[in-house]
Amino acid sequence: MTSMLSTNEIERRKPVWLAISEFYLDTELDNDDLSRISNIFKESGYSINELKDIDFFEVSPIVGANLMSIAGIWDGFDQQWLWNEIISTRLVRKRSKHFLARLKKKWFLFNCSGYWKKISI
Repeated sequence: MTSMLSTNEIERRKPVWLAISEFYLDTELDNDDLSRISNIFKESGYSINELKDIDFFEVSPIVGANLMSIAGIWDGFDQQWLWNEIISTRLVRKRSKHFLARLKKKWFLFNCSGYWKKISI
């Protein structure tokens, strides 16, 4: 993933970003939610590995802390805020292979693996 995305790629990612952000809401997603999210993923054309990378490198850094909040957001993140945060953060962030990145990935997999196991595309 490069730090710069074309306008077309940003538009392609927006529904994916919003769908993935639901994994980080302070609520349990049901089968209907997961089915709807699966359909968004299918329509995006991304592979499951690409989607997980989008989650780990783009979405979770922005909204992951919501899972640790006592009174986290449960009804959905503001989509314009989410998109702006992801886009602006991508401009300054580079992939990191150091220890903290590996530790963060373990936390990410622990918190979201249940949803990813139920997603089929």
